[in-house]
Amino acid sequence: MLEEISRKYYKLGYNCAESIVRAGNEFYHLNLHEHDMIMVAAFGGGLQLGDICGALSGSCCIISSKYVETKAHDCEDLKEITQKLVIRFQQRFGSRLCAIIKSEFFDKELHCENTVAIAASILEDVITEWDKSLNNQNTLF
Repeated sequence: MLEEISRKYYKLGYNCAESIVRAGNEFYHLNLHEHDMIMVAAFGGGLQLGDICGALSGSCCIISSKYVETKAHDCEDLKEITQKLVIRFQQRFGSRLCAIIKSEFFDKELHCENTVAIAASILEDVITEWDKSLNNQNTLF
């Protein structure tokens, strides 16, 4: 489902990071404001120079928006869930770098739409698994 929503935003002309953040905001009802989502624009294209993939950066923003209530240091689980996301992303794409991912996944017609969709699917899976594990922990007590 998140994959479909991220494709919708990508087709509307948003970059990889923007598409993930907008899709995550819609899917997870994060109540982000327009200005919040504009802040990730520079993440696209691997920070505009082929570095860390914008779809990964945007996914990390969704993790933060969903789980951090005050600041990173007050969120015990932030490191673990972020690491799960990054590791899963790296396993799927073979890299975290836009330039390397683009060399294999970029399509002349779709551009980075497939990368965005795959990243969204990874993000949704990680969040679903994480929330399920949290619910299982809460039912033990």
